[in-house]
Amino acid sequence: MKWSEICRRKNLCVDFLVLPILGALLLSALSVVQKLYIGAPVWRVQVYYFPAVYGSIAGGLVGIWSRRLRQALVKQVKLQEHYLDLFENASDLIQSVRLDGSILYVNRAWKETLGYLDHDIPSLNIFDVISSADRPICRNRVISLLDGAELGPIEVTFQCKDGRAVLLEGNISLRQDEGQPHSVRGIFRNISERKQAEQKIHQLAYYDTLTGLPNRVLLQDRLIHAIADARRFSHYLAVMFIDLDQFKKVNDTLGHSVGDLLLKDAARRLRSCLRDNDTAARLGGDEFVVILSGFKQISNLPHIARKVLDVLSQPYFLAERELVVSASLGISVYPQDGDNAELLMRNADMAMYAAKYDHGNGYCFFSEEMNKNATRQLELEEQLRHALIDQQFEVYFQPQFDWSRQKLTGVEALVRWNRAQGEVVPPEMFIPVVESTGQIVALGEWVLRQACLQIQQLQCQLNVPLQLSVNLSGRQFDDLSLIYKVKKILQETNFPPEQLELEITETILMENADSARKTLGQLSQQGIRLAIDDFGTGYSSLNYLNTFPVDRLKIDKSFLVNVMHDDNHAAIVATIISMADTLGLSVIAEGVETMEQVSFLSDLGCQAMQGFIFSEPLPREELEEFVQKGWPFQQ
Repeated sequence: MKWSEICRRKNLCVDFLVLPILGALLLSALSVVQKLYIGAPVWRVQVYYFPAVYGSIAGGLVGIWSRRLRQALVKQVKLQEHYLDLFENASDLIQSVRLDGSILYVNRAWKETLGYLDHDIPSLNIFDVISSADRPICRNRVISLLDGAELGPIEVTFQCKDGRAVLLEGNISLRQDEGQPHSVRGIFRNISERKQAEQKIHQLAYYDTLTGLPNRVLLQDRLIHAIADARRFSHYLAVMFIDLDQFKKVNDTLGHSVGDLLLKDAARRLRSCLRDNDTAARLGGDEFVVILSGFKQISNLPHIARKVLDVLSQPYFLAERELVVSASLGISVYPQDGDNAELLMRNADMAMYAAKYDHGNGYCFFSEEMNKNATRQLELEEQLRHALIDQQFEVYFQPQFDWSRQKLTGVEALVRWNRAQGEVVPPEMFIPVVESTGQIVALGEWVLRQACLQIQQLQCQLNVPLQLSVNLSGRQFDDLSLIYKVKKILQETNFPPEQLELEITETILMENADSARKTLGQLSQQGIRLAIDDFGTGYSSLNYLNTFPVDRLKIDKSFLVNVMHDDNHAAIVATIISMADTLGLSVIAEGVETMEQVSFLSDLGCQAMQGFIFSEPLPREELEEFVQKGWPFQQ
């Protein structure tokens, strides 16, 4: 039997057996004393019947009362133990502090969270635990409590025993004793981890993970507020759109890890040259935006723009390399260039592209003319999309001659756009647009197929072998399916691979030399001839040129315009021809328009030529008549 059960039965015996007997005996004894005192007889038992009964009833009543009192005391003790358990084991930090700041008591969570032991508590003052920055606020709240104010939750930082800071959130209340303020109670919860999580979520939502700059979402919000302030206080506001020049080349040649390091360093530099109230943000890739607000004069904007460009163009020392990367910057100003965030961003972007088009490493202010040009370009892009669908393009061919043999040797395929209104649009008007929109890949494939098909039909019809030259754009050259497409077109049109010459500019080759070498090698293995177009205008070196499987160099027409009157141009042309001969490459000159140019080229050993002196580009039907006539100077 358990000890608690034995005690319970013992208490029942005392309450309902012993106490009634003791009551009966006590009252009977008192009755005897009374009878002895008055001299009444005491030997008759009947005389004690009623005192015994009343005494037992009284003893029973006392037993009942004592049991209930004991039960109440036990219940009170258990309740106190329950409250003490709740107090000690609560996850919240609970404290009771005197009005002078000395600590009355704290629970276990308070001590464990802050790192204090039981013997530390008596000597502590709560204001020694509260961080110095929050002490004035806490003192004021205690004063407000004493004045009868109702206070809401508070966030306060406590210092742990080891010096760590813990952020708490909770409430304090005043305890009264006999109508007088006695102490201040506080219940707090540790919100340090929650705050850190909230800050991390906020960081991910509103800041760029690579550079730490505000992202597009936060930029939009700050720009809207900056416009509102500029409108309210009649200030100017400028938006700068910044794009790093040649950043793609860094990524392609050195890898994305180096590109990321470059972006981080560029972001750091950008922050360093701005005021505290300015905003620098990263939109993505190598695009950055700066908001300059709160200024009365816009005359300083060129100085600021130049400062930003100078800072960004300083050498970068990354991965044991020294890189120099410039930037292009476009500026739009509130209110003249737009009265809302979307307009200002769009116009600054447009100005940036104008700066980049002007060779980069510069800045450009937005103008209404840019807007008109952009509108015209959008219209042109839409018309070009329909032109591809409606087959409004036509392939023209410009004859190529061997002057020494006075013979037509080949043609270069050129594309023309025949608008629905009957207007013929030259390539320099629309090729840049289709390149920027990516339509050049589909258009280039169509041109190659049509050129091969038409020249093959002409050769079969007239029994005249012709070399066909077709240009490849940068986007076509980067197309992973280029080799497959060229092979398929040659098979479909039955065009001999050895009669096809593909022209690529030296700039395209040098953007990714290793990849270009592999692609050229695969084309050369099919028997296709390869030429470098616009040679002399790029930046290729002889070392690279010697490693590419190239068959011919094409002298750019810009060198022939003043070749008879410009010694520098004459020297360049002579050098190209001599270098081609040394490397075992053939050479052809384009843009030949005068007999003086013909004689100059022929004397230097360049016999392959094309230009208006021989023939302008011709459509398929006129080319057939031209080929039948033969040498154009026989008449």
